[in-house]
Amino acid sequence: MSKITLTDLANLQNETTTVNAINANNAILETASTNTLSRDGTSPNQMGAVLDMNSNRIINLPNAINGSEPATKAQLDAIGNGYLGNNVLLGTNNEISISSGGGTSTFSLPPNLTFTGKTITGGTFAAPTLSGSSDATTKKYIADAVGIYNASDYGVSATNPDNGPALNALIATVNALSGGVIQLPYGVLTFSTPVNLNFCQDVVLRGKCGPQFGIGTGTMMIYSGVAGALPFIQMNSAIACKLEYLTLYSNGAGFDGYIVQCNASSNNPTFCRLEYCGLGSLNSHLVVGVSLKNCESFAINRCNFGSLLQSVQGLVLVGDFSGNTEIKNCNFTNGFGGQYIYAPGTNWIIDNCVFEGSAAGTAIGVASPLGLPFGNLTITNCWCGDITAGGNFFEFSGISLTFTGNVVAGSATSNGLVLNNVDSAVIKGNYLYGLNFGIAASGTCTDFDVSGNTYNVVTTPLSGIPGYGQYHYLSNGMIMQYGSATVTIGVPLAVTFPKVMTAAPVSVQLTQKDATGTGNIVYVNGAPSTTGFTISALGTAGSETVYWTAIGNVH
Repeated sequence: MSKITLTDLANLQNETTTVNAINANNAILETASTNTLSRDGTSPNQMGAVLDMNSNRIINLPNAINGSEPATKAQLDAIGNGYLGNNVLLGTNNEISISSGGGTSTFSLPPNLTFTGKTITGGTFAAPTLSGSSDATTKKYIADAVGIYNASDYGVSATNPDNGPALNALIATVNALSGGVIQLPYGVLTFSTPVNLNFCQDVVLRGKCGPQFGIGTGTMMIYSGVAGALPFIQMNSAIACKLEYLTLYSNGAGFDGYIVQCNASSNNPTFCRLEYCGLGSLNSHLVVGVSLKNCESFAINRCNFGSLLQSVQGLVLVGDFSGNTEIKNCNFTNGFGGQYIYAPGTNWIIDNCVFEGSAAGTAIGVASPLGLPFGNLTITNCWCGDITAGGNFFEFSGISLTFTGNVVAGSATSNGLVLNNVDSAVIKGNYLYGLNFGIAASGTCTDFDVSGNTYNVVTTPLSGIPGYGQYHYLSNGMIMQYGSATVTIGVPLAVTFPKVMTAAPVSVQLTQKDATGTGNIVYVNGAPSTTGFTISALGTAGSETVYWTAIGNVH
């Protein structure tokens, strides 16, 4: 506001003089009022010159929200973090160091900054290689956000003569941190100490696959254990552990153990897996690929097995348990001695696998010996072939077999399915080619449904002891029972139905395979009963193969 000087009135006697003086004073007051700031914002309300606070403070300002407003001290403190002075970064030839201080920073890079032989020049960092070694006091182990640990940082390498101790120490660390993925490096890793995943949970050993999966590519772990040595990869009593993208081989002379063992010690191992792996032996024909004795649940998917005594082993002794196992999309080849899959346990599924000939050219596939029978075994969509000698692709003993959609191609001396004491089986939709016996049974075999199979160049499609037969239920509620037998000319042969009927069958038919070409006559001798019938043959002395079919009711 400008200074105000008013005219004082001496008297009111002269009306004209008095009015002029009052009007002049009013004009001065109006001009001065216009030149002031209004508290309520009445216009005009802008400064026309510099406002000098004469070192007095303006208080209670709000925080600035746009560029034309004054900032408060609180806002400035937040920006500067309360630091005063300068922060200077000084560099040497290979380092950058930070001096104490704060506020405005001066950043100075050294002329050349070198990382393991790579130099930054003029701001360009081309094709760096970051590597090196460190001691126990400076080394830092870094795991990413999902728990992937680089085994190379823990001493696992192609130059280590025995990677077992270093890998086992890392496994123990990862297991203590509630699990994770251990990434193994590319190359050949040698081991004389077994790998210990016993009692671990959610630990994954992951390798790297090469362009052609197998020996010499990807991550190859080679175990030098000899005769009597412990298993290579031990997963005993493990839960949800996994091996993937690994080539696992033994090269110890005379090694007679397991490459992977997932057995029970105090509690059953469960939910463990083996995926995209190759297993084999280089110097011994006594090696078992995977042992699943007393394992509760295991899955094997897209793996290659070769040059092994047995590829996958379930039961070993009477009383063992091995359950809920899936073997899918795997390839088995060049086996030595035993079958590829030996002694399946309870609830095993084998699907979409390839079984090729053994090292000797014989047919081998899946076997369950009499003393170690399976319980509920399913084999579907598998292919068997590439053999030059005899042998059996499948040898079964157990309860509840499902064998469907498989191709079994052998030689004139090999057999497809050999069954001994099998109770309840469904064998349908299979293609059997170039075999001696297609399906052969002995012992006590009951409750069979064998139908819809194709036999091409098979010498004996179906074979069994006298009285052996199969059956399946028809859509009208009746049952069709059938089988085969060898009849000696002039000697009646009694055939027993697999299922006893409620009444004599409504139909009994015989089909004779006249191998001698003598035209022998084969007929039912007497009336069929609820339990069977008798076959007789006339003609030149000799034997004839007879196939029989009976239809009746067992309800």
